[in-house]
Amino acid sequence: MNKAERLNQELIFLSNKSIFHINDLVTEFQISKRTALRDITDLENMGLSFYTENGRYGGFHIVNRQLSP
Repeated sequence: MNKAERLNQELIFLSNKSIFHINDLVTEFQISKRTALRDITDLENMGLSFYTENGRYGGFHIVNRQLSP
């Protein structure tokens, strides 16, 4: 699976989630933690909005589910 296909699949995977963790992407797509972090940055650059909550029950929260132009 190339990067564009993976990013598209990640968008579909995250579409029904309001919070997720790096390990969710790592296990679902069989990628490294560093690749998952790069993909999150790429998704942000595409217009998907996240905020990060640190701590035991933290994770990435999706703010805006629609990509901005």
